[in-house]
Order: sequence, then structure tokens, then C-alpha cells
Amino acid sequence: MPFNDTITRGGIIQAIEFWSDLGSGVISGDPELLKEFTARVNSALDTLVPILLARSATNVRWDDSNHTDQPIASFDVVQDQGAYRLLKDETSLDILKIKSVKILQNNEYKSLRRVYLDTDEAEEIMTNTSKKGAPTSYLIKGNIIYVYPIPDQSIFNGFQAVFERQPSYFSDTDTTKKPGIPRQFHELLALYPALDYLLVKRPDNVNLIQEIKNRIMRKEAELGIASEQRNLTKRSITVNQERYD
Repeated sequence: MPFNDTITRGGIIQAIEFWSDLGSGVISGDPELLKEFTARVNSALDTLVPILLARSATNVRWDDSNHTDQPIASFDVVQDQGAYRLLKDETSLDILKIKSVKILQNNEYKSLRRVYLDTDEAEEIMTNTSKKGAPTSYLIKGNIIYVYPIPDQSIFNGFQAVFERQPSYFSDTDTTKKPGIPRQFHELLALYPALDYLLVKRPDNVNLIQEIKNRIMRKEAELGIASEQRNLTKRSITVNQERYD
């Protein structure tokens, strides 16, 4: 479903006009209203991302198909640095969650052992300042990767991380761009904004509000059990070299 299709009337904006009962061309024909509903569509994308990612395991099961690269990146191992912060990918998109980390050994990336915050090892990894060597373990706290032991040498692109990131948002000038989510769930990006509008502007339209809520519930339930496995390829990013250990 394209974002704004005034010719065939098959776009997300047109679906919002239909479900909100605003009428054909009301949003698409008003620049200020179009900006407002573009923001609501992007908010709807933010609502869907946790559902899309909920079934993720070691690898990322979903990444916005509008992205031209993949959510996997390499960054430098820095001698005497035990913590690395990853906030954005190489195209400046926000990294939402780091999923796994590998280290380069003998020209091959090999998985490090993951340690979780609720284990006895966690404090040792985050507070270690003396034990050095080739990292064998890592711990993730927010967007910071702690490695253990602290690296005793620098390696160019020596770490590799898989992550989840923000979706590709719409601008009010978009027309043919489509959401980077499975096609059968595009309608949700119209239903959420339409519901918001009705709740604020037309709370008396009880039947329509309930119908939209029912459709959203059905679509969300279907989305919750749908997953797509994406093949990952290697990219390189620059990470914050500030020390955290």
C-alpha cells in the first residue's frame, strides 16, 4: 500500500480518509492536515515495531524493507577499552536493541559467550579494569556492550554486532513509498490514525470507533504470530570511542 495515492485512492492516506469518515481528498488536499496525519502514521509505525520484533531470538526476524543495508555491523576492537556504545548505525538510524556480538579470530567472526545482567558474572564484567586478554564474553546493558576480558590489542573491525533499529519513516511529500512491514498489515497504519482522530474529534461515532478497534485487535493478533527471517550481511559502523570501564 503506497503512502499517498490520489489517483487510484489506494494509499494509506486515502484509507485514513475512509476510516475516519473525513471524506475523499480532505487530508491529501490539505498540506497542514497531511503533515499532521503523516506524524500519526509514523507514530503507528512506532506502535508496530515492538510487535514485529517480539518474536526475535538470536537473529533479527524483522527489519524495515525500505532500509538499503542490513542490521549487522563491524566496529573496531580498541586496546584497553572494555565497553562500547552503539547508538546509531552507519546511516544514522537509531539502534533500538543489540542482539549479539562476535569477535574476529583467524579471519573469521566467532560468537562471544553472552552473559546476562541477572547473573553473578555481570558485575565482574561491568566493573573489571584489570583482567586483559582476548575477549571471550560480553554483556549488553542498554546500548552499551561490555566485553571480558578487556582487549589487550586493537583490531580493525574486530567486533561484529547484530541489532534492531528504527523503521523508515514517511514524510508528507511521500507518494509511492510503501511501509517496510508485511503487506497484509499495511492497513494498521491507517487504522491507528483514524481511531485517534475519531476519539478526539468524533467520540460520538461509537459504532465506527468500535469497528476500527475490532479490526485493529484482529490485525495485531495476526501480526503477533507472523515472523520473517531476514538474511544478514556485514556492514561497518563507527562507534563511540569514549571509555565506560
